Amino acid sequence: PQVSKVVKSTDNLVITTYGYGVLGKTPVACQMEKPCYLAFGKSGLDGLNNVPFFSIKSWADFKSINKILCGKKDAEAIHDMYKTIILDEMEILYKYCNEYVCQVNGVTKIKEANSGYGAWGDLKSEWETEILRLLGSGFCIMFILHSAPDDNGREFPVGDIKRMLPIILNHSAIIGCVKGNGVNQESGKPIHSSLMLAGTDEYFARTRNEYFD
Repeated sequence: PQVSKVVKSTDNLVITTYGYGVLGKTPVACQMEKPCYLAFGKSGLDGLNNVPFFSIKSWADFKSINKILCGKKDAEAIHDMYKTIILDEMEILYKYCNEYVCQVNGVTKIKEANSGYGAWGDLKSEWETEILRLLGSGFCIMFILHSAPDDNGREFPVGDIKRMLPIILNHSAIIGCVKGNGVNQESGKPIHSSLMLAGTDEYFARTRNEYFD
């Protein structure tokens, strides 16, 4: 057998951060080494200079970019150019995937496919195939999601808990909930947010490694 070890590298590291809006999730992610930002819907790069990004408006767009980033052609050059792939607002990307599967099945809603039996399996398969391709690419992957309370009132990432979230959360070495710290009363400036790495009754979070450099 091989012997495992904790490597001092972000290669293959998967990080999920989530929280409410305007807490600094995107600016912090873009400070990672050699970032490439995938924007779904409206870009979150307002006020940030010199961040390479792709504006993705459909699932077909994402599949095309994913094929390039994860393909063998020019792989060495691409990995020299980018070290961190940032996927912002994953819930919008999942919406694109849903629309794509509906289009393939000639329906407007997933539940209408297969004579009313739905195409939930097709949706899960399509989603997991592309996400797993990205997870196996060797890049550091950062998923950014919004936050909403779960059935128990605990803060949790937004998304389909049966098909969308498992492939993301189960592969994440770090899942951090971003919490705001308000404003400095003397200066009037916002205090930097905190990334909570251990879960409580208030929010979901976890890390697989006890220490990270």
